[in-house]
Amino acid sequence: MTPLGLTLVLAAALCHATWNFFVKRINGGPELVWLFSALSTVLYLPLAIAILVLQEVTFDFEQSLFIAGSVALHLAYVLSPLAYILALHALTFTPVAYVAPLREVSVLLTVLAASLLLGEGRLRRRLIWSAVIVGGVVLLAQG
Repeated sequence: MTPLGLTLVLAAALCHATWNFFVKRINGGPELVWLFSALSTVLYLPLAIAILVLQEVTFDFEQSLFIAGSVALHLAYVLSPLAYILALHALTFTPVAYVAPLREVSVLLTVLAASLLLGEGRLRRRLIWSAVIVGGVVLLAQG
């Protein structure tokens, strides 16, 4: 992974952790969710543009289709008030020890889907590292 790519991943992790912390601590409502979504975009966009420009990234037609599909799915999730309301209520009314492991299982499901449906290689290694991540979250959540 390049240093700029790592910066992008770390920025996402920081935004996500900060959002969860504030939702849990100050019992924020939909306004807080919107604020952190907007802030994440402001932080993310310059980094994403820098990576595209500095590394002269080009995509072929098939890659562009997958990117467009991913953007469409993400926008459907992000623009859906229901998704944010459910996440907000889960974090507000449920201990993080229960919510975090369930949310992180999506990492494992994404790896499985990419490997089985899209023919991504190295399934065994990806499953091992995904299990390590999910296991770490479960252990941290249980204290």
